[in-house]
Amino acid sequence: MQPTLRTSITYILVFASFIVGAIGENVTGAVLENWTVKQQTLLIAAGLFVIGAFIVWQNRLTNVEAILGAPHSLKSPPQQKRHSKRGLVAFVSLYRPRPKNALFENYAQEIGAQLANKGDHATLDLAESNLKPLLAAIDAHKSTLEHVWLVSTEANNQNSGSYPFASLVAQYYTEREDVSAKFYYEDHVISMGNDLSVATETKDVVERIFRHAQNQYGLGAAQIAADFTGCPRSMTLGMFLACLDERRDIQFIGTDYGADARPTGELYPVLYSFETRKHDDA
Repeated sequence: MQPTLRTSITYILVFASFIVGAIGENVTGAVLENWTVKQQTLLIAAGLFVIGAFIVWQNRLTNVEAILGAPHSLKSPPQQKRHSKRGLVAFVSLYRPRPKNALFENYAQEIGAQLANKGDHATLDLAESNLKPLLAAIDAHKSTLEHVWLVSTEANNQNSGSYPFASLVAQYYTEREDVSAKFYYEDHVISMGNDLSVATETKDVVERIFRHAQNQYGLGAAQIAADFTGCPRSMTLGMFLACLDERRDIQFIGTDYGADARPTGELYPVLYSFETRKHDDA
């Protein structure tokens, strides 16, 4: 019996998710500041190689054609107007302040959780934290954005989880007059057990969000972007499994680099589309 498309991608994306997860975690983080252009290029090339190898392998095993669409940048206002979506699914990271943040020197998770529960986004200074890529993802789509689903993590004995910050981000945008989208976060919380369970639960949550968007708001897959920036690699895998063979667009937050290989300018989304076509047997 020939393997199905979904079965096949389960194996290849176990490896691919570690590559794209590294991109998602590091493209806007402090680690990237120490990377050379050659290292960044090799990482992205490796990711594209894995995707390309999957497409070739899949076409040989089944009569399924997998197509990776050309990426679209949402850097400039015209690009944002052309490619922005009505819906966005995004991960919320466990909050960490950046060096320019007043909380950086003496920060503790308990402090962040307390401030988040109070709705004090001003003190947390979200734009000077690791949540800045999430803000960039939302802002890039704001001209057409109607619905935002924030996927967070549950508290455990090691950390407070990112759920309080999902609530905080929703409140932050509710108070802004330039964003009219509705935010949903209460039912999209991942339990951080082990990588297998996290990937499976994330896939189920993302698929449920897409079904709800279609049934409740009439949003088709092409009208929603799924952003995999700022999450553990197993959550990246779960999102990819939910999106890859369903014509659902994915995006990550990127930036530009100077001659010294350090980030320059603002953050912006890079949008990718996947399409699969099944052919009848000859």
